[in-house]
This record gives sequence, C-alpha cells and structure tokens, in this order.
Amino acid sequence: MAAIFTLPVELISRIFTIGVEEQPEPEKLPPATHTFEVLVSHVCRHWRDVALHTPGLWTNIHFRTIAHMTRAKEYLVRSHHHLLNIDVDTTSEEEHQPGYTLFREEFDKVFNIVVPHIDRWLSLSLKVRDLECKAGARRVLNTCGPAPHLQHLQLWHIEDWGTAERLYTAIGPPPVVVFDGKLPSLRSISLIGVNLPWINSPFLQNLTSIELALHSDEVRIPYDLWYRMLAQSPHLLKLSLHYSGPRLGPSGGVDWSEEKIHLPSLKELSLTDMDNPEYVMKLFRLMSAPDVRVLRLEAPVDQDFTPFLEYLADPPSDESESSHPQSPEPLSTTSDVDDTYRSPTFESPSSVSSPSSPFPPSRSTQRKPGPVFPLLESLTIGALECSPRSWHTFLQRSHKLERLDLDLSRMHKSLFDALFSETSGVGVNGTNGTSHTKGKGKERALDGYPSHMPPTASSSASTSSSVSSSPSHSQSNGSSVSLRHQRLVAHSSDQHDVTLQTNDNASNCSCLLPNLQTVRFTGLDADRVCEYIRFRRSLITSLRNAGHVSRMRKWILEERLRDEGMLMWMRENGLMEVNPPPLSSTSTSTSQRGSGAVEWDGDEEKERVEWFRDDEDEELGEEEEIVEGEGEEEEYTEEEEQEDEEGEEDS
Repeated sequence: MAAIFTLPVELISRIFTIGVEEQPEPEKLPPATHTFEVLVSHVCRHWRDVALHTPGLWTNIHFRTIAHMTRAKEYLVRSHHHLLNIDVDTTSEEEHQPGYTLFREEFDKVFNIVVPHIDRWLSLSLKVRDLECKAGARRVLNTCGPAPHLQHLQLWHIEDWGTAERLYTAIGPPPVVVFDGKLPSLRSISLIGVNLPWINSPFLQNLTSIELALHSDEVRIPYDLWYRMLAQSPHLLKLSLHYSGPRLGPSGGVDWSEEKIHLPSLKELSLTDMDNPEYVMKLFRLMSAPDVRVLRLEAPVDQDFTPFLEYLADPPSDESESSHPQSPEPLSTTSDVDDTYRSPTFESPSSVSSPSSPFPPSRSTQRKPGPVFPLLESLTIGALECSPRSWHTFLQRSHKLERLDLDLSRMHKSLFDALFSETSGVGVNGTNGTSHTKGKGKERALDGYPSHMPPTASSSASTSSSVSSSPSHSQSNGSSVSLRHQRLVAHSSDQHDVTLQTNDNASNCSCLLPNLQTVRFTGLDADRVCEYIRFRRSLITSLRNAGHVSRMRKWILEERLRDEGMLMWMRENGLMEVNPPPLSSTSTSTSQRGSGAVEWDGDEEKERVEWFRDDEDEELGEEEEIVEGEGEEEEYTEEEEQEDEEGEEDS
C-alpha cells in the first residue's frame, strides 16, 4: 500500500482545504481550467471520497460559462450548510459567445440557482457589462431579501458607452434598495460603476474596506453621508477611490464641512484619476490617517499635482500636530533638485498668500511638521505630473519607504532623475548636496517639460544619457548581444562613476529613501535601469557601514528587458534572477545562455531580479487560452456527472 493511503482522513482533508485556499481567484483562471477541488476529487476513489465529504472545498461558486451553472448545483449540495462565496461574471454583447458565455438569457437562470441559498452567502461579486444585465441585477438585488451573513459585496458595471447620451441613460434611472437595506454583517464593499440609494443604505458602517470607482458627480455619495460612513467605520483598513468620492457642493465647489474624519486604522489608500488637485487637497485636509503604510496614486496626466505632493510632504503645522505627536527629522534646507517646471494652471504654493487659496502658504520660516503619512512603507505611482522639487521633497520625507513601484511611461523623465539625488550631508564626485553622474543627472533634473505631454524616462534616455558603445568583436549571431552587453557595461561604469563623501556628523548623514529594499519599474529601458541599480549599489556600499541605508533585496523588471546583454550584465554584477522565464526563440544559442544570470537560491539576503509581463501580454495570453479551451469544460462536466452517479450506486 502506498504511503499516501496511510495518512489519516482528517490530514488529507486539511491538505485539500489549504490547496483550495491557495489557488488563484476565479477571474484569474482561464475558463477551461479545472479548480483544485475538482482535480483532487478525480485522482482516485479514496481521495474522491475524502473530497466529497469535506464541505469546505465546495463553497466557492463562480459563474463564467454555461457549464458552470450545472456544476454550481452540485457544489451547493456538496457544501452542505457552509457559507458560500458567489462570483457571477457576465460578458458584453461584443464578446458574447452563444452557448458558452453568460449573457442576458442566462442571467436570471444563474440567480435562480443561488438566491434560495441567500442565507448562506458570505460574499457576492457581480460583474455586468450590458444595460439589460444591469436591469436584471437591479431586479434581483431589490427582491432577493436580506443577506444576514454577507460580509463582502462587489457590484461591477463597466462597458464602452460610446456616446455621452448612452452614459446619461445608464446613470439616469434612480438606484434601487438592495437586500432590503439589511446587511448586518457587511465589512467590505466595492462599487465600480454602480451607485446606491445612499440615504437608504444603513449598512454602510463598521466597514474595513471601501472601494468606490467611476462615479460622475451627480451620483456620488453626499458629503454628510460620506462623513457618517467613515466616522462609523473606525476599523477601516483600506480605502480606494477611482474617479469617485464625496459629491461636490451645490455650487460645484468643495464647500464641505470642516470637521475632520479620523481614520486611525487605515493602512492602504489608493487614488486613481481623481477630479483635480483642489478636490483631493480638500478631501485630505478633512481626513486624518497617520497609520497609512501603502499609497497608490495614478493622477490624470493633464493635471499638475505639485500642490498635493507638497501638502503630503509638508502639511500645515496645525494639521500635522493634531495627528502626529512626534515629527521626523527636520527637512534639509538644501536640495540638489531644481524646480524648473511650473504648470500654467497652478502657482507655486510659496507665492500664494491669499487667505482664500486652497493651498498652504510658504512655511520656510516655521518649524517643519511631519508628513501626512509618516509611516509610509510602499508607494505605487501609475501616472503623475508634478514638479521635480515637490516629488523629491515628498520622497525625502518618506524616509520609511521600503517599496517603490513606478510606471515611468506616464511620468516625466525628470522625476526618474530625481531618484539619483541625495539629501544634504552626502556628496558625489566631491560635491556637497549633489548626487548626479558627472553633471548629467543635474542637467536632466533641470529639464522642464510641457504640460499635458510629458516626455517619459524611457523615451528620453537616448538624449539624456548618452551611451558609449564599443564596436562588436564579431559579426556572428552573438554580435548584437555583445554590443548590447558593451553598452550596458559602458553605461553603468562611465556614466555612473559615483564617488560618495559622507558627512563627518554621522547622525546628519542620510540619503534619499534610506530604507528602500524593493523597486518595480515599468516603461524604462535597460540602460536607465542599470544606471539606477549601479547608483543605488554604490550608495549602499558607501553608507551601509554607518547604518544609514538598507540593502536592496529585489528589482522587479519587465520581461521584455530580459535579453542576453542584460543577463550577462546581471551575472557580472552579482544579480540573481527569480524563476527565470525561457528566452525567446530570437535569443542566442544555448551555449551562450550558460553565461547568463544565476538563478536565485532562495536566500532572502541576496539581491535579485524578478521579471513580470505587462498587462497587455497577459490579457492576450488569456484570450488565446479561452479560445483554445472552448468546449473542454462541458465535456469534463459530463464526465464528472457520470462519476457522481457511479458513486451514488456504490453507496
């Protein structure tokens, strides 16, 4: 007898449960992929018997294809009285495949299966991409009755409106009361393109996660109800706003109450495509969230968010002192980043003295307060337009930052160049307070950029970072690789011959982002990536003995940068790679690949590179899998039904 069959049934059941908990979310699985619980139930009769008698394996019920409707009925039986996670993902008219995907004809049929079990709903995720399906959702949620155990609710309506008239029609009908207004266990809500009758939604309290997205001003939550929702959710951990938030005042301005909302438990904050800096500034001045550790910001590229960055770094003293008992070290009076960009829309806050201005006046003579988020550990920027000085100052005040994630295809090149600067007390090439490579970084930081069309860090690399390339040693297949490798080596050594000087007063010696350990870059070419890696490693070598800077752990880079030249450069500089993907067919021979980077051995102390693919490549791969997998799932469902019947006969 195999050793696996000697394991106690309880242990096998627990292993199966862990496997179900660790599998990806349903929407991340291709439609034809079998779930973990189904796979283990088809290994052997013993495992199948254990799986069928473990109700917790069958509580995740997702609907993406017609075949899922048949399987859901069986899941409801196998889960017994356990709470259920319901995921309904319908398609759009353009993508609908009759007889395969879920659309208008199948909408009511899906809910006829699960509504009788509403008392067992633990979570509901409903995604619609069609107005008729949305009408069906309004009808179902308005008549289904209370859901006493529902803790997580996500309602999602996104489609290509085409015209403003269609958009107005979509938001025109007044919202309906859902679940009879009774969701006593609700802790997490996500409304994406969907609004509620806010005054008749008393369940918007005691929340730990709030996500509001894609709401025009006329359907947004009024500010008094927004205030009540947040004030009555003292344990809120996550707040995400994507072109949403509280409604503007009757005059179209931001004339909200001046009473502050205290969010002592808030850890994650995400802002995407917010209306304008004035709106965001007012919103944050009325909130106190000193414990935020994760910030994600994707600002509209046609808006200058310089005032907002300056506010985050240096809020008025009365606001900061009320939420931060202790302030970090004072901001240095010198900076090596010049502020040459000025938006035509906003004046510099230092020049604004009018009491009616929404931005704070200059406080250069005042005691420097702490930043708005003094404990910030992770920063993600999807898009941003601001002055280099405000960006540098914000990073300088974020001294606890451990992870930095930048999409540099939607940021001006000067914001990337600002990463090469240091705070006072540290000089490069014999200078005090400047940290640029032979003057090149200084010139880049001084470059202004026009509003609305900022040049990106990658597109400007050829002009701002000249690379000395040597001729290839041969004209063989490896010539392009050799040349590429020479360019990387030349760029990292010649352009970044960094000589650091530390201040004699060690307590005042610091660098930008001293605790940084993980960096993720998007939209950057290999030369600029190598330039920053070289700079950061030089900085660490010079300052780590004094205990002023953490060692880098991980570089997360786009897979498109992984060519032979990059791998050779990584190997020569001691960089390992995590789970390396196979090189493309256009790469060089297998023998040459042996000189590539070394695979990471799992040691957390070692510096490594992890590769990722961009969203477009991933979506393309998913579409191909869907097409290839059509029909497989229906055939598999019939096989499963046959085995179930055989099992019943054996019983």
